Amino acid sequence: MVSAVPSAWLTMENALVRLARDFTILTILTLVLVVVSVLSWFRTGVLDLGFVLAIAVLVALRDLDSFCRGAMERMRQLSQMV
Repeated sequence: MVSAVPSAWLTMENALVRLARDFTILTILTLVLVVVSVLSWFRTGVLDLGFVLAIAVLVALRDLDSFCRGAMERMRQLSQMV
């Protein structure tokens, strides 16, 4: 049972790293949507709903990214204790 613990820590840490990378990719794609919406707003003078939704998604992704970073730090601290 003791030998399975480090493997579980590594699996969880790898999952958090992949999750943080996925959030980074989603953030970049959402930023592209914001830029396109702003350019469209300057061109037409009408702000579409996609811009508002993209801002809401950016705020949510920022919160989730900080959660992932905090969870990774706690996982490292716990793995050093084990």
